[in-house]
Amino acid sequence: MMPRRMPGTVIGVVLLGLLAAGCSNFPHVWWPQLPSDGVQAETVLGYYRKASTLSIAAGSKELIRLRQAYRKNPDDETLFQLVALGLQPGRSLADRQLASDLLKEFRQRDKGEGPLMSLVSLLQDQLGDQLRLAGERDKARQQAQELETTSRELQDKLRALENIEKILRQREK
Repeated sequence: MMPRRMPGTVIGVVLLGLLAAGCSNFPHVWWPQLPSDGVQAETVLGYYRKASTLSIAAGSKELIRLRQAYRKNPDDETLFQLVALGLQPGRSLADRQLASDLLKEFRQRDKGEGPLMSLVSLLQDQLGDQLRLAGERDKARQQAQELETTSRELQDKLRALENIEKILRQREK
C-alpha cells in the first residue's frame, strides 16, 4: 500500500512559512487587544505599559504611524495609544500637547462615568502639570539667558570704565 500524498497540506505549510518570513521584514508594535465592549481603563493602562517598553526611536516611529492612522480613522483605540506614547519620558512638548488635546477631545465626546473617565481625568491633570512645568522651565531658562546677557553687558561696561580710568591716570602723570 502506497502512502497518500497531501499536496494541499504541503503547499499550505510552505505558504505559511513564506508568509511568516515575509512579515518579519515589517516591524510593527503589537498593542494590547481592545476588548469587544470598547476601551476600558485596564486597556489604557496596558497601552501605557507597552509604550514604556519602547525605545525613544521606536516610540517616535510608532507615534508617526499612529498619527497617520488616527487622521484616517479617528478611533478610541488609536487615541489612547497616542496618549500613552505622549506621556512617556523624553517625549517632546508637542507630543504632550497632542496627548492633552486628544484627552480633551475624548472627554467632550464621552460624558460617561466610571474608571475610564477617572483615568482620563487623572491623565489630563498629569499632562496639565507637565505642560505647566515645561512652560515655567522655559520661562526660567529665558530669564537666565537674559540675566547672562545683562551680566556680560555690565562686565563690558566695567572694563570700559577701567580702561578710561587707566587712561586718566596716565594723563595725570
